[in-house]
Amino acid sequence: MKIESPARIRDRTNGKLREHDVLITFKHGHHSYLTAIECRDRSRKITVNQIEGFYQKCLDTGINKSVMVSTKGFYVSALNKATHLGISCLNVKDISHFDWLVGDGFTQNSWKRLKTSIILIPAKKVEEKPKHFTVFDRDGDEYNIEHFNKNINYEIGKNQNLFVGNGIHSLKIRMLLDGFIMKDDETGISIPLAHANIHTEVEVTSEKVPYKKITYGDETTSGAVSEFALADIDAGKMSGQIVMSGSYNEGITIYYVGSVKEKT
Repeated sequence: MKIESPARIRDRTNGKLREHDVLITFKHGHHSYLTAIECRDRSRKITVNQIEGFYQKCLDTGINKSVMVSTKGFYVSALNKATHLGISCLNVKDISHFDWLVGDGFTQNSWKRLKTSIILIPAKKVEEKPKHFTVFDRDGDEYNIEHFNKNINYEIGKNQNLFVGNGIHSLKIRMLLDGFIMKDDETGISIPLAHANIHTEVEVTSEKVPYKKITYGDETTSGAVSEFALADIDAGKMSGQIVMSGSYNEGITIYYVGSVKEKT
């Protein structure tokens, strides 16, 4: 199962991209089953025209199951139209607590690199290191600062000791460079490398993220459909929500609904 929010699907009638608030894709063999969810948080109830507009958009984008969610409810005429068109209508209510949920939130740890130094150690003694050079990996491809940064960030991410407490932490990394060379940009002389001594400072912070607890109810049956605890998270280039659904009887299911931040 894949959850996207928002999601853009090409309209089959005009080729343009259309946006759905939430798209859930279920895979079954070679086939995909698409569920679209439209979320409305406005000052009035959902009307017949809005139901018909959502139905047509789902029809044009090849949606298999359509769900509309409203915080203000639906007019009776809209519910009748939705039932006729096969659209599920859900309401949203805030809840103070769930019996199956322990705690009011979770702690999100984040980090950012501060000062970083990289010292390249040759495989054999050299009289003088070149001032201007290019590093190549064992396949002969250029290995630039971006490649070093990816490896440094990987080492930081797997070092759980850094995240024990807030503050600035120091980390030393020994990166093996067997088969790498450092080529002098001026003379063209290549120097085999042994490893890199890397020293970096990492600032670690933590933040308590509260859960927003809501229930979805079916407007046609006046019964509760699902209980969810939502928490907004920010993970660098990625942001989104942790979604927890469950009960004591059925257990707890956890999803991540994320989106990539736009470059500014």
